[in-house]
Amino acid sequence: MEYLFTRKRFMELVALIEKSKKEADAVATSGFESGASQDGHHDEGYQLSLRETSVKDRRLGTLEEMRQNARVVDPVEQSGHIELGNGVVLSYPTGKRLGAIIDGFVFDHTGKELISVGSPLGKSIVGASVGQFCSFKVGERIITVKVEKIFPPSKADLAYSETD
Repeated sequence: MEYLFTRKRFMELVALIEKSKKEADAVATSGFESGASQDGHHDEGYQLSLRETSVKDRRLGTLEEMRQNARVVDPVEQSGHIELGNGVVLSYPTGKRLGAIIDGFVFDHTGKELISVGSPLGKSIVGASVGQFCSFKVGERIITVKVEKIFPPSKADLAYSETD
């Protein structure tokens, strides 16, 4: 499977992999130290570290697979229509406004809104222009949003300051 990333998000993935490696090493070292002090099979700390190591190893494997199958795309500096890297402001019929950046694969939440081009919302708005209405389905509901503003990739973060 191919994973689409902007260069910025790809670098975040690489940093997350390095952080995950260090965490996995620390857990494994802690478990081995706990197990060395007595019969590891009966040491609760050792047993917990084995489980935690297994979880971290799976997570690290998933992240590595994403890195190996990543396609890094440099966004085009434009704001005429929504594409990868653009900042957008969307409005919902309820009056709620959403400021977000359009990205490829969204793997971890950074505290800022990111919309994956592969998500239902992302698929519906890619290619849209300011003033256009776009609909997408969530479960049985059809949700419509209006494209209020589009920012070029170099100013995409401005989308966050444009919302409630």
